[in-house]
Amino acid sequence: MRYQHARVVLATCLSAAAAAAQAPSTFDGSQVGLAATPRATRADATASDVAAPASTTGATERLRGAFQDPDYTIRGLFLQQHGDFLNGMERYEPMVSVRGMHMPNQRVNHEPGTFDLIGYGVDANLPFNISPDGYLLFGAYYEGRRYQFSRMGAGAPLDDETLHAGGVKLGFGGFLDDNTLIEVETRPGIFSDADAGLHHKDYDFPSHLLVTFRAAPHFFLKAGVRYNQVFDDAAWLPLLGVSWDITGNSAAAGTDTYAGAWRLDVLLPERVEVSYWSSPSTGWMVGANITGAEYHVRTSAATGNQQADLRVQEVVAYLGMTHRLSDMFSIGARAGAVLAGDYDLTTGAAGFDRVEGALDQGFFAEVTFGFDF
Repeated sequence: MRYQHARVVLATCLSAAAAAAQAPSTFDGSQVGLAATPRATRADATASDVAAPASTTGATERLRGAFQDPDYTIRGLFLQQHGDFLNGMERYEPMVSVRGMHMPNQRVNHEPGTFDLIGYGVDANLPFNISPDGYLLFGAYYEGRRYQFSRMGAGAPLDDETLHAGGVKLGFGGFLDDNTLIEVETRPGIFSDADAGLHHKDYDFPSHLLVTFRAAPHFFLKAGVRYNQVFDDAAWLPLLGVSWDITGNSAAAGTDTYAGAWRLDVLLPERVEVSYWSSPSTGWMVGANITGAEYHVRTSAATGNQQADLRVQEVVAYLGMTHRLSDMFSIGARAGAVLAGDYDLTTGAAGFDRVEGALDQGFFAEVTFGFDF
Protein backbone atom coordinates (compact mmCIF):
# COMPACT_ATOMS: atom_id res chain seq x y z
CA MET A 1 0.00 0.00 0.00
CA ARG A 2 2.79 2.44 0.80
CA TYR A 3 4.07 2.15 -2.79
CA GLN A 4 0.62 2.87 -4.17
CA HIS A 5 0.42 5.97 -1.93
CA ALA A 6 3.84 7.06 -3.15
CA ARG A 7 2.71 6.74 -6.75
CA VAL A 8 -0.29 8.97 -5.99
CA VAL A 9 1.90 11.61 -4.32
CA LEU A 10 4.42 11.51 -7.18
CA ALA A 11 1.65 11.87 -9.78
CA THR A 12 0.20 14.84 -7.87
CA CYS A 13 3.58 16.62 -7.70
CA LEU A 14 4.25 16.09 -11.41
CA SER A 15 0.79 17.46 -12.26
CA ALA A 16 1.38 20.57 -10.14
CA ALA A 17 4.80 21.14 -11.72
CA ALA A 18 3.38 20.80 -15.24
CA ALA A 19 0.61 23.29 -14.40
CA ALA A 20 3.13 25.79 -13.02
CA ALA A 21 5.31 25.39 -16.11
CA GLN A 22 2.37 26.20 -18.38
CA ALA A 23 1.23 29.27 -16.38
CA PRO A 24 1.60 32.56 -18.29
CA SER A 25 4.77 34.50 -17.58
CA THR A 26 4.82 37.98 -16.07
CA PHE A 27 6.83 40.74 -17.73
CA ASP A 28 10.07 39.72 -16.02
CA GLY A 29 9.81 36.03 -16.87
CA SER A 30 8.62 34.91 -13.43
CA GLN A 31 5.42 32.87 -13.17
CA VAL A 32 2.04 34.27 -12.18
CA GLY A 33 2.05 32.31 -8.95
CA LEU A 34 5.23 34.06 -7.81
CA ALA A 35 5.70 37.69 -6.82
CA ALA A 36 6.93 39.60 -9.87
CA THR A 37 10.19 41.51 -9.54
CA PRO A 38 10.54 44.28 -12.15
CA ARG A 39 14.07 45.00 -13.28
CA ALA A 40 13.61 48.75 -12.87
CA THR A 41 14.73 50.88 -9.94
CA ARG A 42 12.63 53.68 -8.38
CA ALA A 43 13.94 56.08 -11.00
CA ASP A 44 13.11 54.03 -14.08
CA ALA A 45 10.28 51.74 -12.97
CA THR A 46 7.67 53.26 -15.23
CA ALA A 47 4.89 52.25 -17.54
CA SER A 48 7.19 52.13 -20.56
CA ASP A 49 10.06 50.29 -18.91
CA VAL A 50 8.90 46.69 -18.89
CA ALA A 51 11.12 43.71 -19.58
CA ALA A 52 10.07 41.08 -22.11
CA PRO A 53 9.32 37.60 -20.79
CA ALA A 54 12.22 35.22 -20.51
CA SER A 55 12.57 33.05 -23.61
CA THR A 56 12.25 29.35 -22.76
CA THR A 57 12.20 26.23 -24.89
CA GLY A 58 11.10 22.89 -23.53
CA ALA A 59 9.67 21.64 -20.27
CA THR A 60 13.04 21.66 -18.48
CA GLU A 61 13.55 25.40 -18.96
CA ARG A 62 9.96 26.20 -17.97
CA LEU A 63 10.22 24.10 -14.82
CA ARG A 64 13.53 25.79 -13.93
CA GLY A 65 11.90 29.21 -14.29
CA ALA A 66 8.92 28.16 -12.20
CA PHE A 67 11.07 27.25 -9.20
CA GLN A 68 13.53 30.15 -9.26
CA ASP A 69 14.24 31.50 -5.80
CA PRO A 70 12.50 34.83 -5.02
CA ASP A 71 14.74 37.89 -4.57
CA TYR A 72 14.95 38.50 -0.82
CA THR A 73 17.22 41.56 -1.03
CA ILE A 74 15.76 44.85 0.22
CA ARG A 75 15.50 46.09 -3.36
CA GLY A 76 13.90 42.84 -4.49
CA LEU A 77 11.32 42.91 -1.71
CA PHE A 78 10.62 46.60 -2.41
CA LEU A 79 9.92 45.91 -6.09
CA GLN A 80 7.91 42.77 -5.38
CA GLN A 81 5.66 44.80 -3.10
CA HIS A 82 5.49 48.10 -5.01
CA GLY A 83 6.69 47.44 -8.56
CA ASP A 84 3.21 47.71 -10.11
CA PHE A 85 2.64 51.03 -8.33
CA LEU A 86 5.92 52.44 -9.62
CA ASN A 87 5.21 51.16 -13.13
CA GLY A 88 2.01 53.19 -13.28
CA MET A 89 2.67 56.37 -11.31
CA GLU A 90 4.71 58.17 -14.00
CA ARG A 91 6.13 57.63 -17.46
CA TYR A 92 9.69 56.54 -18.11
CA GLU A 93 12.49 58.97 -17.24
CA PRO A 94 16.18 57.93 -17.29
CA MET A 95 18.20 57.84 -14.09
CA VAL A 96 20.81 60.16 -15.65
CA SER A 97 20.01 62.56 -18.49
CA VAL A 98 22.23 64.91 -20.48
CA ARG A 99 20.47 67.50 -22.61
CA GLY A 100 21.03 70.40 -24.98
CA MET A 101 18.47 73.05 -25.98
CA HIS A 102 18.28 75.99 -28.41
CA MET A 103 15.85 78.93 -28.45
CA PRO A 104 16.83 81.20 -31.36
CA ASN A 105 15.80 84.79 -32.06
CA GLN A 106 13.73 85.37 -28.92
CA ARG A 107 12.23 88.77 -28.14
CA VAL A 108 10.81 90.44 -25.02
CA ASN A 109 7.60 92.35 -25.68
CA HIS A 110 8.05 96.12 -26.15
CA GLU A 111 11.83 95.89 -25.71
CA PRO A 112 14.47 96.47 -28.40
CA GLY A 113 16.71 93.71 -29.71
CA THR A 114 16.64 89.91 -29.57
CA PHE A 115 18.55 87.07 -27.95
CA ASP A 116 19.53 83.47 -28.62
CA LEU A 117 19.51 81.00 -25.74
CA ILE A 118 21.67 77.88 -25.70
CA GLY A 119 20.84 75.63 -22.78
CA TYR A 120 22.65 72.52 -21.56
CA GLY A 121 22.55 70.41 -18.46
CA VAL A 122 22.72 67.11 -16.64
CA ASP A 123 20.33 65.55 -14.13
CA ALA A 124 20.98 62.45 -12.00
CA ASN A 125 18.67 60.54 -9.64
CA LEU A 126 20.18 57.67 -7.67
CA PRO A 127 17.72 55.92 -5.33
CA PHE A 128 18.91 53.67 -2.52
CA ASN A 129 16.47 51.28 -0.87
CA ILE A 130 16.64 51.22 2.92
CA SER A 131 13.58 49.02 3.57
CA PRO A 132 10.95 47.05 1.64
CA ASP A 133 8.75 50.17 1.85
CA GLY A 134 11.16 53.09 1.52
CA TYR A 135 14.22 54.58 -0.13
CA LEU A 136 16.63 57.49 0.05
CA LEU A 137 17.29 59.65 -3.00
CA PHE A 138 20.70 61.05 -3.88
CA GLY A 139 21.50 62.96 -7.02
CA ALA A 140 22.92 66.04 -8.67
CA TYR A 141 21.90 68.57 -11.31
CA TYR A 142 23.41 71.33 -13.42
CA GLU A 143 21.88 73.69 -15.97
CA GLY A 144 23.73 76.31 -17.99
CA ARG A 145 22.01 79.12 -19.90
CA ARG A 146 24.14 80.92 -22.46
CA TYR A 147 22.47 84.15 -23.60
CA GLN A 148 23.70 85.91 -26.71
CA PHE A 149 22.09 89.36 -26.82
CA SER A 150 21.70 91.50 -29.91
CA ARG A 151 21.09 95.21 -29.23
CA MET A 152 19.05 94.48 -26.10
CA GLY A 153 18.76 97.08 -23.38
CA ALA A 154 18.28 100.82 -23.57
CA GLY A 155 21.32 103.04 -23.04
CA ALA A 156 23.74 100.31 -21.94
CA PRO A 157 22.97 97.14 -23.97
CA LEU A 158 23.22 93.78 -22.27
CA ASP A 159 26.45 91.86 -22.79
CA ASP A 160 26.40 88.13 -23.46
CA GLU A 161 25.81 86.27 -20.21
CA THR A 162 25.99 82.70 -18.89
CA LEU A 163 23.82 81.71 -15.94
CA HIS A 164 24.48 78.64 -13.83
CA ALA A 165 22.18 76.49 -11.70
CA GLY A 166 23.63 73.43 -10.02
CA GLY A 167 23.69 71.46 -6.82
CA VAL A 168 22.77 68.18 -5.15
CA LYS A 169 19.51 66.30 -4.62
CA LEU A 170 18.56 64.85 -1.27
CA GLY A 171 15.28 63.17 -0.45
CA PHE A 172 13.36 60.13 0.64
CA GLY A 173 10.22 58.24 -0.29
CA GLY A 174 8.10 55.87 1.70
CA PHE A 175 4.88 53.89 1.26
CA LEU A 176 2.29 54.55 3.94
CA ASP A 177 0.37 51.58 2.55
CA ASP A 178 0.23 49.68 -0.75
CA ASN A 179 -1.61 52.58 -2.45
CA THR A 180 -0.02 55.70 -0.92
CA LEU A 181 3.51 57.01 -1.53
CA ILE A 182 4.95 60.15 0.08
CA GLU A 183 8.09 61.76 -1.37
CA VAL A 184 10.17 64.69 -0.08
CA GLU A 185 13.07 66.21 -2.00
CA THR A 186 15.29 69.27 -1.67
CA ARG A 187 17.86 70.53 -4.19
CA PRO A 188 20.24 72.99 -2.52
CA GLY A 189 22.47 74.69 -5.07
CA ILE A 190 23.73 77.88 -6.69
CA PHE A 191 21.73 80.12 -9.03
CA SER A 192 24.17 82.72 -10.24
CA ASP A 193 26.28 84.15 -13.03
CA ALA A 194 29.24 83.08 -10.83
CA ASP A 195 31.03 86.41 -11.38
CA ALA A 196 33.27 87.59 -8.54
CA GLY A 197 32.91 84.31 -6.64
CA LEU A 198 29.92 82.91 -4.81
CA HIS A 199 28.08 84.50 -1.88
CA HIS A 200 25.11 83.56 0.26
CA LYS A 201 22.63 85.27 -2.08
CA ASP A 202 23.72 82.92 -4.87
CA TYR A 203 22.25 79.90 -3.08
CA ASP A 204 18.71 78.54 -3.16
CA PHE A 205 16.97 75.27 -2.27
CA PRO A 206 14.10 74.28 -4.60
CA SER A 207 12.09 71.61 -2.78
CA HIS A 208 8.84 69.69 -2.90
CA LEU A 209 6.64 67.31 -0.95
CA LEU A 210 4.37 65.07 -3.03
CA VAL A 211 1.82 62.43 -2.04
CA THR A 212 0.73 59.95 -4.74
CA PHE A 213 -2.41 57.90 -4.16
CA ARG A 214 -3.53 55.00 -6.36
CA ALA A 215 -7.29 55.51 -6.62
CA ALA A 216 -7.75 52.71 -9.21
CA PRO A 217 -5.40 50.12 -10.76
CA HIS A 218 -4.30 52.53 -13.53
CA PHE A 219 -5.26 55.93 -12.05
CA PHE A 220 -3.14 57.96 -9.62
CA LEU A 221 -3.92 61.22 -7.81
CA LYS A 222 -1.12 63.57 -6.71
CA ALA A 223 -1.06 66.46 -4.23
CA GLY A 224 1.64 68.37 -2.42
CA VAL A 225 3.51 71.65 -2.17
CA ARG A 226 6.66 72.99 -3.82
CA TYR A 227 9.11 75.86 -3.41
CA ASN A 228 11.05 77.33 -6.35
CA GLN A 229 11.47 80.61 -8.23
CA VAL A 230 9.64 79.74 -11.46
CA PHE A 231 6.86 82.25 -10.71
CA ASP A 232 7.53 85.79 -9.55
CA ASP A 233 6.12 86.46 -6.06
CA ALA A 234 4.80 82.88 -5.82
CA ALA A 235 7.68 80.79 -4.57
CA TRP A 236 5.39 78.48 -2.56
CA LEU A 237 2.56 76.86 -4.52
CA PRO A 238 0.43 73.73 -4.14
CA LEU A 239 0.95 70.76 -6.46
CA LEU A 240 -2.04 68.94 -7.95
CA GLY A 241 -1.89 66.22 -10.57
CA VAL A 242 -2.98 62.91 -12.04
CA SER A 243 -1.25 60.05 -13.83
CA TRP A 244 -3.50 57.77 -15.85
CA ASP A 245 -2.67 54.75 -17.95
CA ILE A 246 -5.73 55.38 -20.11
CA THR A 247 -5.74 52.12 -22.05
CA GLY A 248 -4.45 49.95 -19.21
CA ASN A 249 -2.16 48.15 -21.67
CA SER A 250 1.13 48.75 -19.89
CA ALA A 251 0.83 45.51 -17.94
CA ALA A 252 0.81 43.62 -21.25
CA ALA A 253 4.15 45.09 -22.40
CA GLY A 254 6.53 42.42 -23.60
CA THR A 255 3.71 40.03 -24.55
CA ASP A 256 1.89 39.27 -27.77
CA THR A 257 -1.19 41.12 -26.49
CA TYR A 258 0.51 44.53 -26.20
CA ALA A 259 -1.33 46.98 -28.48
CA GLY A 260 0.13 50.33 -27.45
CA ALA A 261 -0.55 52.42 -24.37
CA TRP A 262 -1.93 55.94 -23.89
CA ARG A 263 -0.96 57.95 -20.80
CA LEU A 264 -1.96 61.26 -19.25
CA ASP A 265 0.51 62.88 -16.83
CA VAL A 266 -0.34 66.21 -15.20
CA LEU A 267 1.36 68.05 -12.35
CA LEU A 268 0.02 71.58 -12.02
CA PRO A 269 1.10 74.32 -12.14
CA GLU A 270 4.15 73.27 -14.12
CA ARG A 271 3.41 70.53 -16.68
CA VAL A 272 0.80 68.54 -18.61
CA GLU A 273 1.47 65.77 -21.14
CA VAL A 274 -0.30 63.07 -23.16
CA SER A 275 1.89 60.24 -24.44
CA TYR A 276 1.40 57.21 -26.66
CA TRP A 277 3.73 54.22 -26.26
CA SER A 278 3.74 52.39 -29.58
CA SER A 279 6.05 49.82 -27.99
CA PRO A 280 7.36 49.38 -24.42
CA SER A 281 10.55 51.19 -25.49
CA THR A 282 9.17 54.01 -27.68
CA GLY A 283 6.91 56.86 -26.63
CA TRP A 284 5.47 59.90 -28.44
CA MET A 285 4.41 62.97 -26.46
CA VAL A 286 2.50 66.21 -26.79
CA GLY A 287 2.47 68.58 -23.87
CA ALA A 288 3.33 71.90 -22.26
CA ASN A 289 5.52 72.91 -19.36
CA ILE A 290 6.86 75.97 -17.55
CA THR A 291 10.54 76.39 -16.63
CA GLY A 292 12.52 79.20 -15.08
CA ALA A 293 14.48 80.46 -12.09
CA GLU A 294 15.86 83.50 -10.34
CA TYR A 295 19.63 84.14 -10.61
CA HIS A 296 21.88 86.48 -8.65
CA VAL A 297 24.16 88.52 -10.95
CA ARG A 298 27.07 90.95 -10.42
CA THR A 299 28.98 93.53 -12.37
CA SER A 300 32.76 93.36 -12.70
CA ALA A 301 35.14 94.19 -9.89
CA ALA A 302 36.09 97.37 -11.75
CA THR A 303 32.55 98.65 -11.30
CA GLY A 304 32.30 97.62 -7.67
CA ASN A 305 30.66 94.19 -7.96
CA GLN A 306 27.20 95.73 -7.95
CA GLN A 307 24.50 93.09 -7.74
CA ALA A 308 20.84 92.36 -8.37
CA ASP A 309 18.44 89.51 -9.12
CA LEU A 310 17.60 88.45 -12.67
CA ARG A 311 14.53 86.35 -13.50
CA VAL A 312 13.72 84.11 -16.49
CA GLN A 313 10.66 82.00 -17.30
CA GLU A 314 9.45 80.17 -20.43
CA VAL A 315 6.09 78.56 -21.22
CA VAL A 316 6.50 76.03 -24.04
CA ALA A 317 4.31 73.59 -25.97
CA TYR A 318 6.01 70.63 -27.61
CA LEU A 319 5.93 67.43 -29.58
CA GLY A 320 8.44 64.85 -28.43
CA MET A 321 9.63 61.27 -28.45
CA THR A 322 11.66 58.92 -26.26
CA HIS A 323 13.26 55.71 -27.45
CA ARG A 324 15.16 53.16 -25.37
CA LEU A 325 17.93 51.70 -27.48
CA SER A 326 18.84 49.26 -24.71
CA ASP A 327 18.27 48.72 -20.99
CA MET A 328 21.06 51.24 -20.33
CA PHE A 329 20.73 53.89 -23.04
CA SER A 330 17.91 56.06 -24.38
CA ILE A 331 17.49 59.11 -26.56
CA GLY A 332 14.79 61.75 -26.58
CA ALA A 333 13.90 64.88 -28.52
CA ARG A 334 11.40 67.70 -28.24
CA ALA A 335 10.53 70.62 -30.51
CA GLY A 336 7.81 73.21 -30.39
CA ALA A 337 6.82 76.77 -29.64
CA VAL A 338 7.64 79.23 -26.90
CA LEU A 339 4.14 80.45 -26.09
CA ALA A 340 4.89 83.01 -23.40
CA GLY A 341 7.16 83.74 -20.47
CA ASP A 342 8.25 86.38 -17.98
CA TYR A 343 11.71 87.98 -18.24
CA ASP A 344 13.42 90.54 -16.01
CA LEU A 345 17.01 91.04 -17.22
CA THR A 346 19.71 93.21 -15.67
CA THR A 347 23.48 93.42 -15.44
CA GLY A 348 23.25 94.07 -11.71
CA ALA A 349 24.43 97.66 -12.08
CA ALA A 350 22.63 100.26 -9.98
CA GLY A 351 20.20 102.27 -12.08
CA PHE A 352 20.34 99.86 -15.05
CA ASP A 353 17.24 100.15 -17.26
CA ARG A 354 15.97 96.61 -16.85
CA VAL A 355 14.59 94.58 -19.77
CA GLU A 356 11.19 93.43 -18.52
CA GLY A 357 8.15 91.81 -20.06
CA ALA A 358 6.56 88.71 -21.55
CA LEU A 359 8.28 86.70 -24.27
CA ASP A 360 7.02 86.80 -27.81
CA GLN A 361 6.23 83.49 -29.48
CA GLY A 362 9.23 81.64 -30.87
CA PHE A 363 10.75 78.22 -31.61
CA PHE A 364 12.75 75.82 -29.46
CA ALA A 365 14.34 72.38 -29.86
CA GLU A 366 15.91 69.98 -27.36
CA VAL A 367 17.79 66.68 -27.45
CA THR A 368 18.30 64.40 -24.43
CA PHE A 369 20.54 61.35 -23.89
CA GLY A 370 19.59 59.05 -21.01
CA PHE A 371 21.48 56.43 -19.02
CA ASP A 372 20.20 53.72 -16.69
CA PHE A 373 22.14 51.22 -14.59
